[in-house]
Formats: sequence, structure tokens, C-alpha cells
Amino acid sequence: MKVKKTQILVNLVGGLLLFWAVFQAFYFTKYGYETSFAYYLNIAGPALFSLLLLAQAIKNFVEKDFKKFSLYLILAVVTAYIFAPYVL
Repeated sequence: MKVKKTQILVNLVGGLLLFWAVFQAFYFTKYGYETSFAYYLNIAGPALFSLLLLAQAIKNFVEKDFKKFSLYLILAVVTAYIFAPYVL
């Protein structure tokens, strides 16, 4: 079974997003939302989600599926644009 490098990238980013969700759930129940680390933890979620969408776009570009490529690219940019005020 041959796994493409782009699928490995998508799985890696998806795993990071899943790890972030579990870590966030346990961190906030113990320490709450008032810590400075919680601020950065909240920023990481939308950034990882946007990165996951971008990785999907790259995968579809390599597979020459340009409709899905443009869809995922637009979703990645819109997600980053919507959550940009949280970073700033």
C-alpha cells in the first residue's frame, strides 16, 4: 500500500488538530481561560484548521483536481481571514 506524501501531510496536520482539541479540553478544565498560554492555545485552533484546509488544497493540486483545489484554497483563506481578529 503506497501512501502519497501529500496524504501524509494531510494526516499529520489533521492529527495535530485532533491533539490540539484534546489538549485544549484538558488544559481549560484544569487551568481555565485566564492564563496567557490559553490565549495562544485559542489562536492555534483556527490556524491549524486553516493549515489543514491548505494541506487539502495542496493535495488536490498535486492530484490535478482543480475544482477541489480552488474550493479548499478559498476556504483556507476565508478561515484565516475570519479568525485574524483573534490574533491581532
